[in-house]
Amino acid sequence: NYKGATLQGLKSISNAAGNNSYDTYLNSANTINDAEREYRQNLQNGMDPAEALEIRNKKIGYSAAESIVEFQDRLAREKIRKAREKRELEQQSWESSNDCTTNSYNETNSYSETNARTSLSDQDTFADVLIAFVNTTDIINAMPEMINAEKELMAYSNELENQLQTMFEEYQIKVEYYQSNHTTMSSSIKQMKEKEIVDIQTRIQQFQMDAKREIENKRTELMSPNYEKLQNAINTVARENKLAAVFDTNSGPIIFHDENSIEITFMVMKELGIQ
Repeated sequence: NYKGATLQGLKSISNAAGNNSYDTYLNSANTINDAEREYRQNLQNGMDPAEALEIRNKKIGYSAAESIVEFQDRLAREKIRKAREKRELEQQSWESSNDCTTNSYNETNSYSETNARTSLSDQDTFADVLIAFVNTTDIINAMPEMINAEKELMAYSNELENQLQTMFEEYQIKVEYYQSNHTTMSSSIKQMKEKEIVDIQTRIQQFQMDAKREIENKRTELMSPNYEKLQNAINTVARENKLAAVFDTNSGPIIFHDENSIEITFMVMKELGIQ
């Protein structure tokens, strides 16, 4: 949960800030969690997003200098910096123990030196590789634009549902009238009423298929800009921090990652302005 923080994480935050006690940060995190829950509840209740955000920021501003997102963004950047320093030291050590440069060499060892230089080039490349992962679902759920898009999509879906309900009511009236009066109808009137029932059945079926397609088109229209915005933010964070690859944890389980892999969910949130 992007709003939460484990005790271990809070201890790391405290250490990074030079504070030996994490109680203050725990209290701040609880206040932030409460403010975040209230913020999302206000949005769901129809409050203006700007007003809801102002209430949320005011509440946090009185009790915490940084939000959880800002905490985690700072820690992730520090982890990237330390990981690169570690890789540089490892590379320097590797180069020192595998110094294959020589001022003179004969034809016999020429091939070996060429291979050694190739390996050194590969090591240079590997030393700069950092792998990251991101939880896009947490980010999407925290985007105010996505909440607004969901509301608009729901309103559009309800409008189509109301139209369908009107058609069902019309159909029910025609069926009930036919059932009550078909024994006294002339043959021509009876055929006409039966055709009306069949026609409205056909219209209902066609409307249902069209409505499903229109809702999907509306979803794409409303959601695509937000997904594109998210992708651009991930690209920006990855390029700024020279990440080799970013994996989405929602695409499947991360089978293995070591201590050098980076969690950039909060960094992407901060890039999007989510606090």
